[in-house]
Amino acid sequence: MSTRSTRTWRIAAMPRQGSGPRPCIGAVAVVALALWTAVDAAPCRALEPPSDEQITAGVTRRLTEQTPPLDRVLVRVDHGHVLLSGLVPTAKMKTLATQETLSVPGVQSIANNLWIETEPPTDQQMMLAVQEALQLGRLTPGNNIIVQVSERVVTLAGTVGSEAQRADAFRLAQTVPLVEDVHNQIEVAGPARSDPDIANEAETILRLSPDISLGRLVLRVVNGLMTLEGPAEQREALTTAAAQLRTIQGVRDVQVKVIDQAP
Repeated sequence: MSTRSTRTWRIAAMPRQGSGPRPCIGAVAVVALALWTAVDAAPCRALEPPSDEQITAGVTRRLTEQTPPLDRVLVRVDHGHVLLSGLVPTAKMKTLATQETLSVPGVQSIANNLWIETEPPTDQQMMLAVQEALQLGRLTPGNNIIVQVSERVVTLAGTVGSEAQRADAFRLAQTVPLVEDVHNQIEVAGPARSDPDIANEAETILRLSPDISLGRLVLRVVNGLMTLEGPAEQREALTTAAAQLRTIQGVRDVQVKVIDQAP
């Protein structure tokens, strides 16, 4: 009578119920008498990284658990990149805030802009804090925002692409600790115009001028830069018209060139 051997492969230890998430092991099988018996064939699932909201909650919890609690710190997270701003009592606590933040799962990097209560920030430091807040809010790429700070009053200038971005810039500047007021002078830039559109509007304006002869005038527009060429006797009329043409949307500048007639 022959004896069949029984072999068992231990692929991974199964966790006790309630001991945490099950490891991703593919399948656990026991081979006995050349017969595979599937015990667990659950598919492997990669663990999803923590969301920005989860990271924010984790960092905030770590900071408020300190002694004394760091409850005057504003935490912003963008794709795992953390920005800390606000006030802490000592330089040691500022360093501790960095250490505690880096210990939170999902944190990729940290910018520590915390200020020490006994060392009020300068206008330059506050300006940098506002700029970083705008950058984290993704308002700087493609926009031209100028930040100025004087005695904790922030002035925003420049241009953005939409009214929503203008409102977001104002809101983000207000969130910077110790900012007392925000003056929002940002303008919403209109949509870019093509050179032919600009030239058509300029021609309409020039036709209304009784002192300009279009038959003797050359109008060029290249990337919003306009050039008017005309005879010397129309110099004054062209100069007057140029001032009006500069108000056309999309025009960057207008140059007047006078062509002297051959004798």
